[in-house]
Amino acid sequence: MGGRHAQIGPQVTLYCPAPLLRAGENTVTVLELERLGGVLELRDRPELGPPQEYVEEFD
Repeated sequence: MGGRHAQIGPQVTLYCPAPLLRAGENTVTVLELERLGGVLELRDRPELGPPQEYVEEFD
């Protein structure tokens, strides 16, 4: 079960561990409770959005 928060994250893709997939045909079931998406696309690399720099300041 994967989760996403499309409104608050730069992520575009979700991770699916390789052991969950088999050679040949796989079935993907999507339960969307907020809004219907238009496309399900399988990719070999993630699209995580632009890199962000984290800076923590100590006083």
